[in-house]
Amino acid sequence: MSSSSEHGRRRQSSCSSNHRERTQITQIVDAVAEAENAEAIELEPPLAEVIDPDALETLIEI
Repeated sequence: MSSSSEHGRRRQSSCSSNHRERTQITQIVDAVAEAENAEAIELEPPLAEVIDPDALETLIEI
C-alpha cells in the first residue's frame, strides 16, 4: 500500500506534466494564430479540425 505522500507526489507530477503539455499546446495555437494574423478562437477551420489533438499531446509527451 502506498503512503499518502507518495500518492501526492505522483499526482503532483502528473498535474505538472499535464500543465506543461497544455502550455506547449497553447503556445502552438498562439503561434499559428499569430502567423494567420488572427485570434486563436477565430482560426478557420478550427485548429482541432486540422491537427489531431491527441497526436499533438503524444508528440509533446515524448
